[in-house]
Amino acid sequence: MYLKGEAFNQVENYEQAILSFELLVKAYPKSDLVDLANMGLGWAFLNRREPDYFRAIRYFDLVIKRNLTYHFYNLTTHSLTLTTMKYILFLDVKLMIVENYISYT
Repeated sequence: MYLKGEAFNQVENYEQAILSFELLVKAYPKSDLVDLANMGLGWAFLNRREPDYFRAIRYFDLVIKRNLTYHFYNLTTHSLTLTTMKYILFLDVKLMIVENYISYT
């Protein structure tokens, strides 16, 4: 289901990507792929013909909140791992989404 959602995102079929990712999250809520599916959902909502910024932010937030403890632990121990850098990037993407939304309204 995850790879199917990613494939749909790659070919810009965002509605099908959303369905695939949502199915994965509902069917396997404890899967290691849930964070990746939520990221895929965020990107799908962000890249649709009519972007849904609020839903994109919501899915990016889910990923950040689920990994916040790990993120801050790495920052406080001065160990800037690849995972930590990834979540810093998500914070930047979230800010970009909000700025774009404000400029359109």
